[in-house]
Amino acid sequence: MTYREKAARPPARFDLRPATGFYAAAVVVTLLGVAVAALLAWGALQHGEPPTAVLVRGGGVFVLVAIFWLGSSAYRERGALVVDDEHVSLLDPEGRLRWQLPVAETSFELRGGVVVVLRGRGEVRRLSTRVFQTDAEVDRLAQALVIRGLGESADEMLRGVFSELSAAAQSLPADHDQASDAEMDARLDRQLERLD
Repeated sequence: MTYREKAARPPARFDLRPATGFYAAAVVVTLLGVAVAALLAWGALQHGEPPTAVLVRGGGVFVLVAIFWLGSSAYRERGALVVDDEHVSLLDPEGRLRWQLPVAETSFELRGGVVVVLRGRGEVRRLSTRVFQTDAEVDRLAQALVIRGLGESADEMLRGVFSELSAAAQSLPADHDQASDAEMDARLDRQLERLD
């Protein structure tokens, strides 16, 4: 790929921010945890239980709150995700690099429609779809990874597949039959095999 061709395809940038109200909900969960731990401690002390029982019950509630905070890291991402021709990079809000993988080694997975999982080199980064500005940006991320991961000829191959499908769809009569659908599926399969 020449310098001019690379310059024609700018990096895909996705701004990330926590979902509206996430921190309010997290504070409520934390305060509820503290209140429950305090009530358990107060009740145990009122009934003459040993201090170790108070510590175990209170500690259990604090462990649950800690698990909540550790498990919700995908919802707290701030900064930007940048996909260029060579790397997938996660930048903090000040623009410093926090995480980076070669784009050719990065896999994309959308779990349950709510969590984006990026994997590569034994590293895993989970991002909630709620940290993206819109749902369409998740689709753009998948598209950017596919096009850049396939390499130089990806744009041409994908354009060829979609232009052929578009032309075929426009030429279908209103009462097309199942056989033409099977033929279209077979042609699509052949195009996708060429991509492999």
